[in-house]
Amino acid sequence: MTQISLQTPYLLHRRDSSKNMARFYCLDLSNDLFGGITLERSYGRIGTLGQQLNMHFADTASAQEALDALLNSKLRKGYQPVANTPHYLSIL
Repeated sequence: MTQISLQTPYLLHRRDSSKNMARFYCLDLSNDLFGGITLERSYGRIGTLGQQLNMHFADTASAQEALDALLNSKLRKGYQPVANTPHYLSIL
């Protein structure tokens, strides 16, 4: 089983006061118990628990590709990285 390096998740916020919008989106990769990789997505209104969706992958490369696609999609929609997270500078 290949272990991936577990890092702090990517945390994004999108705020628009004219639309009363305050959303968060969190992406994280983790190892599962069966030797695969899980992409964990959490999202919702800031201040709530939100929802969680897990996607399972057989290898790290396909999980990373899916994470990158979701991250780029959210950045194009106006989500911004939270400044105090370790990945802040790597996705600007």
